[in-house]
Amino acid sequence: KFAFMGWPGFPQKRWAYIKKESGKMRIFPDKPYIFAIDKDETACNALCKTVKNHGLDDTIIVRQGNFFSFSPEKFTNQKGLVAINPPYGKRMGKAKNYL
Repeated sequence: KFAFMGWPGFPQKRWAYIKKESGKMRIFPDKPYIFAIDKDETACNALCKTVKNHGLDDTIIVRQGNFFSFSPEKFTNQKGLVAINPPYGKRMGKAKNYL
């Protein structure tokens, strides 16, 4: 449920149609597309539970460990994007290098 669903002008039938049609376009990949790595075992366990509860275990692989020793080649030969949230206070370089 979203707050906009309670608005007086909310088109319930249109919303139901949009949800139904968009569901037809869902893609279920054969191989994982997302790899999540964290040093914290508790965080990994919580994410594993969430992934499983939402039926995403074929799409998201969760591993406990150090991101900097992670080797994506173990899981895929496709190129991809890396998103990282380094520990608070750590820097990857000077800001001027990214401007």
